[in-house]
Amino acid sequence: MPLEVWKYPIDMKDFHLIDMPLGAQILCFQFQKEVPTIWALVNPSKDIEKVARRFRFAGTGHTIDETGLQYIGTIQMLYGNLVYHLFEY
Repeated sequence: MPLEVWKYPIDMKDFHLIDMPLGAQILCFQFQKEVPTIWALVNPSKDIEKVARRFRFAGTGHTIDETGLQYIGTIQMLYGNLVYHLFEY
């Protein structure tokens, strides 16, 4: 079955729940037109189950209480004066 790259724009809030096809592989996290965006390699079949995946968005120096985080990527704003990191848990 051929795969596709899908994008998932996210808001600038601490926690996100995103429905993705089962087995979706996160490829990249960066800005697209000033919107934080996740790109993932997915199986686009309508028969593939979708699962809710949890993400944690945190700025440098912010407290993170969750455990078992998997780093996804980092974005910078205002010429690097604001730096945010995305994790999956």
